[in-house]
Amino acid sequence: MSPNMSSSGRVLVCHDLEVVAVSFAALLRSTFSSLEVDAATTVGEIVMSLESGVDLVVIGAPFLVLFESASNEAFQRGISVSQPKIVLLSRDINDQLLDEAQSQGIDAVIDARHPVEDIVNAVMGVLDSDVKATGVYAFQHWKLGRHSADLSKVCRDDIDVRIISLIIDGMVNEEIAAQTFIAVQTVRNRISRLLAAAGAKNRTQLAIMFSRDADSQREKNANY
Repeated sequence: MSPNMSSSGRVLVCHDLEVVAVSFAALLRSTFSSLEVDAATTVGEIVMSLESGVDLVVIGAPFLVLFESASNEAFQRGISVSQPKIVLLSRDINDQLLDEAQSQGIDAVIDARHPVEDIVNAVMGVLDSDVKATGVYAFQHWKLGRHSADLSKVCRDDIDVRIISLIIDGMVNEEIAAQTFIAVQTVRNRISRLLAAAGAKNRTQLAIMFSRDADSQREKNANY
């Protein structure tokens, strides 16, 4: 799903390198004209933005400690701060980082090595979601849900990850083949293997297993 081009809200981009923070903020601002986007490279700038109110914070991993310091300083100064959604960008994704993100209430961890367009889509997807996350979303693709740590056990490569993402989008085999540039029969074979590896009975169940709405969908099904 592409981000809503009419997305609105206040976004704060935090990074230890000013050029990165300013450039990414400018990109978000130019892509989504209705967004208010600020860049911060110091604790003081973060505190000022938090005081003004922010809907989403995008943080470069090295800057996470300073963001925590800014949040603590704002609290100590008695500044009323809303609870923004938080996206962490990192070039080094590992289980320790995901666990830390989970414990700190971060909504999404995104691999900063991905193309900028994909990162922007992922960031805006988190902003557009109706509720704050209940778990850390996989870095491979923002739509993949809190169970996506299991992707490494199911997917052999990035194409498998892409196929699951497109299944979540509701695409049929022919559409998936066009998106991934592989033959339709190859798509069928990969999906069959993914179903077996994940223990899913069909592609709908596979999508539910890795969807960001997995938990709510299971609860809904349990009530039927």
